Amino acid sequence: MSKSKPDMPSLADFFHILYRHRHKSVMVFVISVAVAIAALKWLPRVYESEAKLFVRVGRESVGLDPTATTGQRIDMFESRENEINSVLEILRSRALLEKVVDDVGVAKILDQSEPTEEEGVMARANLNPLGVVSTHILSKDEISAREQAIRALGDSVHMFAGKKSSVITVRSESRSPELAQDIAQAFVDRFMEEHLRVTRTEGSQEFFAEQAAYLEQQWNEAALKLTDAKNELGVVSISAQRDLIQKQLGDLTDQQTTTASEFAVASARVDKLKKTLEMIPQRLTAQETTGFPTAADTMREKLYELQIKEREYLSKCTDEHPMAKMLKQQVQEAQAILDKQPEERRQATTTINPAWQQLQLDYLKEQTNATSLSSKQEKIGEQYEAVQRRLRDLNAAEAKITQLEGRAVSLEGKYDAYMECIEQARIDRALARDSISNINVVQPATFVEKPTSPRRSILLAMGLAVGMFGALAITYLAEQFDHSLKSADEIERRLDLPVLLSVPKTADAKVPQG
Repeated sequence: MSKSKPDMPSLADFFHILYRHRHKSVMVFVISVAVAIAALKWLPRVYESEAKLFVRVGRESVGLDPTATTGQRIDMFESRENEINSVLEILRSRALLEKVVDDVGVAKILDQSEPTEEEGVMARANLNPLGVVSTHILSKDEISAREQAIRALGDSVHMFAGKKSSVITVRSESRSPELAQDIAQAFVDRFMEEHLRVTRTEGSQEFFAEQAAYLEQQWNEAALKLTDAKNELGVVSISAQRDLIQKQLGDLTDQQTTTASEFAVASARVDKLKKTLEMIPQRLTAQETTGFPTAADTMREKLYELQIKEREYLSKCTDEHPMAKMLKQQVQEAQAILDKQPEERRQATTTINPAWQQLQLDYLKEQTNATSLSSKQEKIGEQYEAVQRRLRDLNAAEAKITQLEGRAVSLEGKYDAYMECIEQARIDRALARDSISNINVVQPATFVEKPTSPRRSILLAMGLAVGMFGALAITYLAEQFDHSLKSADEIERRLDLPVLLSVPKTADAKVPQG
């Protein structure tokens, strides 16, 4: 009966396997380390140079460029991310790459002494002087040396901003520290010029000066028209003139009411005094004397004479005689007058009634007052109509004056705005002349003599790790493909047969024959 053996090899078996394939393991380890050392020796050195830019949030173009505030303005919140991304877009633009290539030089970037326009490119992947593997496999006729330099430069320069930071880093990689520094500095210099160009408008000061002069002329014309219209109407201000007219109308209305009330009172007093005068006698008898001859005695004597004449003519002629008829009529008339005369012979002396005289004076005074108040009412009415006409004229001219005032005020506001824009444009031009913007260079391009690639410690660690894992892997693979029986335990486990005799292997042992 065979003994059961464990399927998994023990630690001693593991070391035994390593010892059995020691030559392969050592060879793989040595080759891996040798490759790492060779890479350290033969891989090109890559140097880095960094420049840092600080971006103040809030572009100066909005605050200083007057063309950014012309016309209607809409307030928009510009986030920090948008500001930083805008700067990064300018840094990564092809136009900036082309200008940097022209500043640094195509030959210096491509490590060529005399670059030509039709110079060929590498037919296979190769390392350019910037230390970047070029993946462009193009023929000689497809790309120029300048284009190759632009692409290589784009692959070797990186721009990025830290999270929640307003600092942008420009990193250049090259096979020499001098070239890396030159490229990074050229990027910063060219970017500052490009940023000043794209965030400002050329010719804005001249444009606003021209517009301001035109607006000043229009404003003066509008002010002159407004002055003529006010002089023609005789007003200084529509609102002030309207208030004055309203006050005058109010005063005249009050005067009309008061005068009408006073006239009614005066008229009533005149009527009352008139009625009183009619009731009171104008004269009073001061003295009366009787026995004095009166007019009746004279008329009686005259009547007697007429009667005598009438009788004389009747004695001579008939009643139908004209003279007789006339005398008869005169006698009748004289008789009628005599009949009306009082029989009593009295003589009375009269005098003015003092009460009537005082009432007459009061009546005349009140009548004069009433007449004066009536005239005053008519005069106030005329003044009221005149003020009403002036108000109607003011209302008719209000639209024109208001329009002229509005145009003058509007032109004045626009003129002031353009004058402010001129000042902003002047300041903007001065800032551009002195290369002042919202971006400051925090750190110029650095010169670092120590290469950043390849890293020796990492490369050696990787070589050792690859060698160790490669040695284990080759041992495992060699053991898996080796089907020979190497121990008594392996024979019993794989063949399920007992081992009766085991002969140890010695250096001078010979295999028995037959």
